[in-house]
Amino acid sequence: MRNLSIFPPVLYLLLLLCPLSAAAGDLSTLVREIQPAVVTVITYDINRRVSGFGSGFFSDPNGHVITNLHVVDGAYDAEVR
Repeated sequence: MRNLSIFPPVLYLLLLLCPLSAAAGDLSTLVREIQPAVVTVITYDINRRVSGFGSGFFSDPNGHVITNLHVVDGAYDAEVR
């Protein structure tokens, strides 16, 4: 197994070196740009009753969606809107 003990200090250093002005960008502009990629995931049980909701986002132009496992875990079917 590889030693990952160097990872936290390197990550901390990278965060310190990031310009703070990048974090202070216009939030409404950012939301407007990424909103078309955000989806709602509706899950159903075997009887086609809604069993849960979650969110996700398109990861590429081919329509692949990324969501968390807990959103679809145990679901019989899912719909992406």
